[in-house]
Parts: sequence; C-alpha cells; structure tokens
Amino acid sequence: MEYGIDPSVGMLRVARGRGIEVVAGFSEHPPFRPSSFNSVALIVTLCFVDDPPLAIKSLATLLTCGGVMAACIVPRDSPWGSYYMGLETSPFYKVARFFTVREVEELMEGAGLEVSGCVSTLRTYGPTDKPRYEHPVEECSGGFVCVKAVKRCCEGVGQRVPGSR
Repeated sequence: MEYGIDPSVGMLRVARGRGIEVVAGFSEHPPFRPSSFNSVALIVTLCFVDDPPLAIKSLATLLTCGGVMAACIVPRDSPWGSYYMGLETSPFYKVARFFTVREVEELMEGAGLEVSGCVSTLRTYGPTDKPRYEHPVEECSGGFVCVKAVKRCCEGVGQRVPGSR
C-alpha cells in the first residue's frame, strides 16, 4: 500500500485518483507511527516545506531499520534550477526554496541517515530545449536528482513491530 501526505486538498485528490491512500498533513509532523515504513520519498517536495531540516528528521523517524529515503530535487545550481528560480511571477515557483545536492545530503546526514548515492536525469538538455528521453544514471548531477539515504540502526532499535503501521 502506498501512502501520501500533503496539506493541499487538491493534491490529495490527485494522489487518491492514482490509487494512493492519502492523509492531510505536513511532512514536518507526519501523521504516522515511527518505524512504520520501509521507504519514504519526497519528490519535488523539499523546496515547498516550511522547515526542511525538521521535515527530513521527522520523516526519517518513520523509517524502519535499513529503510530508504529518497529526496528528489531540481538542484539550485543546475540550469533547470536557474530556470525555475527565474519564474518569479509564477505563484507556484515564487515560494520555492531550491537546494543543492550537497545541501540535501547534509540535511539527511543531520537526521542520522547515511547517504548512499544519487540517481539523476535531465542531464543532456536544458529547460528551453526540446525534451528527449534520457535513461536515469547513478550520479549526483543533472536537472532532476534523487538523493538516496539509508537509516542505519542498532540491533533491536527502531525495528518494525509485525502487524503495526
């Protein structure tokens, strides 16, 4: 089962239409029990939350031992980031706060996660070029980068209780 949280009723409707169980809420205060999930994904989310360090720390508590977090961003220092930051009249992007890959890695490390790599795309063309298909590659540069981190735990600490959510 896939779950999603969002403060936007409209986005919750979209997710529900895609078969995702949704809950109204904020990533800084997720409405789930600790150690409830094997994976957590923030896909173009971090740039819109009020408190990114708290969001990463709070979501990290939801992970089971060995659980994986992926934070997918449009890096501020990429051509795509520059393009979107230039859309200051956009009601959507004028409130966005873009990060570098290194800044996201530091947020994850600060939450006790171990960064284990990246996957990226939008590397061979820019935001005003004609789109074309690219295979994602395991590197930390590009116009869209997913930073992966793992929650390492001590034996018996933070392990999921069978039958719990």
